[in-house]
Amino acid sequence: MSLIETQNLIKNYQSGGEVVNAVNGVSFVIEQGDFVTVMGPSGSGKSTLLTILGGLTRPTAGNVIVDSINISELTSNQIAAFRREYIGFVFQSFQLIPYLTVLENVMLPLIIKNDTQPVKKDKADTILEKVGLDKKANRLVEQLSGGEQQRVAIARAIVNEPLIILADEPTGNLDTNTGYEILELFTQLNNEGKTIIIVTHNEEFKYLTDYTLLFKDGRLNDRIINQKDNWTAAAANKNSVLNSN
Repeated sequence: MSLIETQNLIKNYQSGGEVVNAVNGVSFVIEQGDFVTVMGPSGSGKSTLLTILGGLTRPTAGNVIVDSINISELTSNQIAAFRREYIGFVFQSFQLIPYLTVLENVMLPLIIKNDTQPVKKDKADTILEKVGLDKKANRLVEQLSGGEQQRVAIARAIVNEPLIILADEPTGNLDTNTGYEILELFTQLNNEGKTIIIVTHNEEFKYLTDYTLLFKDGRLNDRIINQKDNWTAAAANKNSVLNSN
């Protein structure tokens, strides 16, 4: 079933008195449960596309339809409600609050919920167990490693149980082995039914996602079906490297 559709999507910016076509006439369909990589050179429009899909940036022209809702036509309040219900964001820079604990960071999206505080805590505890950080719930996030902080960011993104996870270079600040762990966590979430769209330069993502949207100069150049079986070989290679050290 179609979950996301873009129709002739355009986003222009003014830069130095010139118009920059960040996204230029992009149309595609993403089905519910798809695991998608968005790849291309720096400046090709990947991150801009992601912010448009998540309702953080309005397109100059064209439509974004999510679950039959044309989010391009929503008011600011409606788009905020849409993000809370449908979207979980994961960023390269984590965007955590350093003076809060792991648990407090994960509970932030639940503030506006009508649930009682114990119910909110139970939800956050359950998600932290899923990402393997339940034993560190009361630590300050600044005391965690980069990989652990990214896990906190993922937990925060999914605590509201969104249909869609949008991730912008989620392994960009991580070492190779920690990056593999984050890849495996995204795979687990996709297996549980989440639709995941990841902007990345990391070629390893091609081993586990369904297909890649390849961008260049703001345009969608190609849609490449990925060979997911290669992920088994990639994981085996990772383990052989780890075991040799």
